[in-house]
Amino acid sequence: EGTYLIPESLILQAYQHHALVRLGQVSNVAPHKTRPRKGPAVGAGGGGGGAGVDPESLKRAIAAASRTHRWLEGLPTQAERISMSGMQMGREDAVVLADWLARRGRAVVELDLRCNSLDRPGMELVLRALPNCPKLAGLALAENPLAMGAADSSSGALGAWLGELLVAVPKLEKLGLASCGLEDGDML
Repeated sequence: EGTYLIPESLILQAYQHHALVRLGQVSNVAPHKTRPRKGPAVGAGGGGGGAGVDPESLKRAIAAASRTHRWLEGLPTQAERISMSGMQMGREDAVVLADWLARRGRAVVELDLRCNSLDRPGMELVLRALPNCPKLAGLALAENPLAMGAADSSSGALGAWLGELLVAVPKLEKLGLASCGLEDGDML
């Protein structure tokens, strides 16, 4: 009593459904027999939802930043320390990284994005995905042109912008901002 016997064919069908959805393919299971996923699928239309990017933009970004996409997808599922320092990342890479963080960032403890070309709009995409990283304690943003692409470049604006976005990362203990264009008036 209390034991459920599930036919092997249903288990195999569930595994196949899961794999197809993760790849962004059409499922082999009728929609009324599935339950909604907790997170978006890789490459599927929902993938941009967590990162704040529409599906078409995500698709274009993956095509433009395929090296970054392949690198991120090759990481272990529970990767804790992600170092992307000096990878020459730009805005398309930021879209791909934000999507990855929204889907798989739960285990990330440290994220190193030093020495890239992430301007303010690109970095904002990444920072808005950080609430999906509840364990994040260290964030290195040094040597990125954060002052570039800013609508408001007045004194204090960059610091206020960073403060607004980083308040959603409660466990953050270390933040590296050297050579990002911060001025004395930008102090958090």
